[in-house]
Amino acid sequence: MSCLANIGLPSRLRSDKRKHYEWTLAIVILVFLIAGLFLLPIILYLAAALLFVSPFWAVWYALICYEEMCTVQRYTNRKKYVLTN
Repeated sequence: MSCLANIGLPSRLRSDKRKHYEWTLAIVILVFLIAGLFLLPIILYLAAALLFVSPFWAVWYALICYEEMCTVQRYTNRKKYVLTN
């Protein structure tokens, strides 16, 4: 759900890695839908594989969110870095 909430972020705040994460997620969802419609026995193997892959995806997503959080902090703390007279 958090991934969907971040779709509206401006491109300057979005990490380039998020695009890769979203495409990977979309491909997995399509594979599950196709397997569910046509190849029902294979969906059990896919679900078992997802059981082991999902923790790595969670770490990947956490790193993306951390990178974006640092970017937002840089934009909000700009006054510290701008020289004024």
